Order: sequence, then C-alpha cells, then structure tokens
Amino acid sequence: MTFQLNIIRQLRREMAEEGERLSLWLPVFLAIGIGLYFSLGHEPPAALMVAAGLLVVALIFLGRFWASYDVYAFAVATIVLGMVVSSWSTMRAAAAILEQPGWYDLSGRIIAINQHGKGMRLLLDQVQLRSLPAAQTPVLIRVRVSSAAAPFGIGDRLQGRGLLRPPPPPVMPGAFDFQRNAYFKKIGAIGVLIGTPEITAAAAATDWLTIIKLTIEDWRVTAAARIDEHLSASPSAAVAAALLVGKRGAVSTQTWDRIRAAGLAHLLAISGLHMGMVTGFVFFFLRALMAMWPRLALNYDIKKIAGFGALLCAVLYLALSGAAPPAERAFVIVLLALLGVMTDRLALSMRSLALAASLLLVISPEILLGPSFQMSFAAATVLVALYESPQSLKLRRRQSAGSGPLWWRILIWVCWYFLLLALSSLAASLATAPFVGYHFHEVSMVGVLANLIAVPLAALWVMPAGVVVLIAMPFGLEALPLTLMGFGIDGILLLAETVAAWPHALLRLGALGAGGVIMFTLGGLWLLLWTRRQRFLGIPVAALGLLWAAAAPPPDILVSGDGRLAAVRLTGTQHAIAVSSATAGRFSREKWRQALGMEPADVRRFKTAGEVIDCDNLGCVFRADNTLIGFSDNPAGHDDDCRQLDILISPTFPVWQSCERPILVLDSRDLSRAGAHAIWLNKGEFIVRSVAGERGRRPWTRRDR
Repeated sequence: MTFQLNIIRQLRREMAEEGERLSLWLPVFLAIGIGLYFSLGHEPPAALMVAAGLLVVALIFLGRFWASYDVYAFAVATIVLGMVVSSWSTMRAAAAILEQPGWYDLSGRIIAINQHGKGMRLLLDQVQLRSLPAAQTPVLIRVRVSSAAAPFGIGDRLQGRGLLRPPPPPVMPGAFDFQRNAYFKKIGAIGVLIGTPEITAAAAATDWLTIIKLTIEDWRVTAAARIDEHLSASPSAAVAAALLVGKRGAVSTQTWDRIRAAGLAHLLAISGLHMGMVTGFVFFFLRALMAMWPRLALNYDIKKIAGFGALLCAVLYLALSGAAPPAERAFVIVLLALLGVMTDRLALSMRSLALAASLLLVISPEILLGPSFQMSFAAATVLVALYESPQSLKLRRRQSAGSGPLWWRILIWVCWYFLLLALSSLAASLATAPFVGYHFHEVSMVGVLANLIAVPLAALWVMPAGVVVLIAMPFGLEALPLTLMGFGIDGILLLAETVAAWPHALLRLGALGAGGVIMFTLGGLWLLLWTRRQRFLGIPVAALGLLWAAAAPPPDILVSGDGRLAAVRLTGTQHAIAVSSATAGRFSREKWRQALGMEPADVRRFKTAGEVIDCDNLGCVFRADNTLIGFSDNPAGHDDDCRQLDILISPTFPVWQSCERPILVLDSRDLSRAGAHAIWLNKGEFIVRSVAGERGRRPWTRRDR
C-alpha cells in the first residue's frame, strides 16, 4: 500500500512540474468519457446521467478545496463530463426512424443536392409519407434519383413514389456504423425514387434562418454547375467543385482510387489544410495590400485588420463548403489562430488545438468515432508538437538566417521549405497511418513523395486561384481563374495517376484491432503532450499498440445480415476470399474484401474456388482447420447437414430440425435478430460475433431486431 501511495505522489509531482501542460489533457479525458459512453451495451438512464453531472460539479469543488486531489478530480470530472455530453447529444438527436422498408408515396422539401454518378442524391425535410402518421415520419430522408438533369432547385417541394428503408446497420461486426451516423444527422430513411418526381411548389421559406440555409445551398449548387460548365465536366471540374463548395459526388471512383493510392485523399476533403490555405492567402494578400499605403500601415495595426479580413473569409468559405464536419473543425482551429493574431498571442499552439478539440467534442461528441476527427487532430497534434520543439525552432531560424545574393537566399529558402515540408508530411503520415488503416484497411506507401509536389502545388497555385474564382463568380468573371485552377488540378491528378501506378504504392492491411489503435493513440499523446523525460515512455506504448492492432486476426467466415451473401477466407496456397454470389450484396462484398486485406482479383465464387469448397444443388461445404462448414441454400438438405457438419449456416432458411452434431447452427432467424455475423476458426474451436452483440441495444440500433 505504501508503494502504491508513493507512485501516486510521484506521478502527481511529475504532473505538477508540467505546469499548464496538464490542461492539454482536457480533450483526451473528454474522449475517454465519450468512448466509454458509446461502448456501453445499453443506454444509461437519464437519472444516472443527471447524477453524473452533479458528480462533475462536486469533483470540481473537491479539486478547488483539496489541492492534493486536484489532478485526479480534474481527470475524473472530465471523463464523466464526456459521458454526460454524449448522453445529452443522443437525446437531442432523437427522431423518428422508418420502421419497415417498402414503397411509399412521399413529398418533401429539397435542402441539399449532390451529384451521385449519373444521378443525384437529394436530402429532404418537411417529409410526408402517405401511409404513416406524422409521429412515425422521419425528420430527414435521403433519396436518389436517376436523372442528373432533372430541374430540381434548393427549396423546391417535390412528390413521388420511392422505395425507402431504414439506414442500414454495419456490414460486419466492428465496421463503420452508418446507422449511428444517420441517427445523429436525423436521417430516418434512405432510398430511391422511381421516374422523375413532380415539383409541386417552388422554393419558399418563412423564417430567416431557413432562408439563409437554403440560399447558401443554392449558391453551392449553382457554383458547382458553373464550375462543371467552364471545365467541360472533366475530372478537374469535379475536384474543383469538391475544393470550393464541398460537392464531392461528381468525383469518379477511378479518380478516388488513384488519389487514395497516392496518399492525396486529404486534398479533396475541405479540412484544416484548405481552410489554412485560403485564410493564409487572404491574410498575407490583405496585409501586403495595406502595406503599400504608408499612412494606413504607419497609423494602424494592419496585421490585426488582415486577420479580421481572413476571419470573414473563413466564415464565407465554411458556408460555401456546406459546413461539413471536417470544415467545421478546421474553422474552429483557424478561428482560434486568427484570434491569437488579433490579440497578440501565439497564433497556433498546443493549447489552442486542445481548446478546439474540447469545444468540438462537447458540441458534437459523436464526431470522436469518425475517421475525419481522428485523422485531422492526429496530424495537427504531431505538427504543432514539431512546430513547438526546440529542433524545429533551430531549423526555422537557420532557414531565415541566409546571407549572400538574392538568388542564393531564394534557393536556400526553397530548399529549407521542401525539407520542412518533407518532415511535416512524414510526421503527419506516420501519425495518421493507424487511423487510415483501421477505417479504410489500406495505407499509401508513397504519400510522402506525392505530397512534396502536390501540397505546394495546391497551396501556391490551386487554392489561391480558387479564392479568385469565388470572388469573381458573383460578377461572372470566373472563367480565367477557373481555367488556371483547372491546370493546377490537372497536375495533381496526373501526379496521382503516375504515383498510384508504382508497384506496391498501396499497402492493404485488413482489419486492425480497435484496442491496439487506442493504445497507440494514448502512447502518442503521452509522447507529444508532455515535455519532460517521462514523455518517451509513450514510444514503447505506441509501438506495442501497433503490434497489438496488426495482430488482430481477420474473420474466417462472414454472413450478411440479410442472408443474401456469405464469404469464407481461403488460406494455405490460396490467399483469396470466396463469396456465395457474384451479384448480391455488392457493397458488403467490397467492404469484406477490404477488411480481409484482399485485392479485387482475389474475390472468387464458391463454385470456382477449386477443391477447397464443394458445391451441389443443396449448398456448399467448406473444410478449414479441421472444421466442416456447410452453407445451405435448400432446407431439403438440412437432415444430412445436421448429421455431417460441424457448423451449419443457412442464411435464407430457418433450420427447424433438432441438430445434434453441428457445434453451431446459424440460420435466417439469427441473422434477422442480430444482423451480420463473423466467425473465427481456431483448431476446431471458434469465436462468433454479431453486429447486435457488438453494438448492444442503443437508440440507433432498435430497428435492427
């Protein structure tokens, strides 16, 4: 007991010596509380959350009056606060979710339009479904129409007939939860409209907030159309629309694949990089312009005036980009940086970054679970830590201490710029790689090299031209700057195509373990947030986290929740995945392939998998690891299956027989209750996990069963 108390006292002394750095752990403790809340199997009672809020207040007072417990009170109070704000956000997002899929006569007002392939995706509010009462009607629905040339406008009210269904659950245990994501956006149904819906009323709104929202969305749609018109619907037009107004639906799958393989996907998401480029360009342009007026420059603080102008530009860019979550996070960081400029404080510091993360987590705690928040703050944290380090200060001092002829100083500056860019790109790539691998199951191996060219091209050419485009577009003068912007985007796309074609440009990882990624994150934060020698203890912790994450074995058998698709992982001489159907469940099949770390060419049919899988008219039999697994397509064969198999999977029919031999029977009833299943085989034993078992019963999962 004495030894433990000594450790606690020593830990507190170390924390006290860190001084104000302790406040940097505020978003970390908030994130721990949020993570604990979303990992619960059941929704905590509201009374318990109220009591937890009172506990937060009590712990704050405890820390104020008993100084020896202030650190621990701070940690516990912040963790509990994370759980409380998560519960409040869940209650605030509660809305009706469509009960049953089917055909519905519907009407609604268009509040967002996004191109999707050859068609469009429409987001509708003020929804009315003829066969449902208002209390059971979703607040928002997202529907797809087949024609991209339909005369839809923001604010128009349409009616038509469509096939609607509730937002789908994950395709496998641990996969991205679109259902939870839709819940917090209040999207209660998705579907497709048949034919061309009828416009029943033109755009009209009564309250000023709705008028502003619809007007901004109309500007975005109009701007995307004009960009597409001037750049002749080329790939660069789709990328320009993504960069300027956040419309990424027109970017083709082929372009996305090349950009991801080259490690340049961050250039297409309006995030801190783009917000920083736009506001930085405006800031320095305004400051340089005002410096040319001596009376203004000598009598006023033009730096603060330029900062205010850049802030207004950031607000406009946020609105035009659609205020997507990545853009909102970037805006908060830029806002704090510009406020630092206008108040003579350090523009970008670890404290401002921690404050931005804390504000975002309190306002929308669910964003913690998405890849965008994790990747953006992982990159930002490591870059700010490098920026604040003494070694970085020495490099920047050496960069600015050049002497000699002008051409020599320019050359030295360019060399130092690319050196710092390479170091920054390498650090950001290493920091975000585990999160990229966890969410997307692949990592670019050439991203650092591609970013050395793409980032300067975007910062010095594409985004400055984009700012001019946005300024000139209201006057109809966007053609020339848009053409110049298109040339820069063409260069980035050519770079992506070239680099993506290199051998081993993309490393497919398969599914990583969540526990290992969390351990890596905590180890990295321990390394980056502290300043004393104990910070280096985070290195082995992060390394062990990576090993743990990579050691997570992929599932051997997967079955979709609707029973239309099953898959097995072929091992030994065949490194491939065999699926039961080549047409059904295309989305699930693609996500499974990625989670298993397979190439597209590695996907085979059960009937073409060779001697590993034996198929007949009643189903298929697969032998792996001394276990005989049967996939039954016909209940007529269930009698024989029950006598011969170790595992019987009947995804489309229930198994009514009393089976004695199979260790496991998984039929259509199990799938309808618990969703998609994954099975791991290990020397005659197995582990079974389901989507419902992993997620529990939460407000966004109650339609699973």
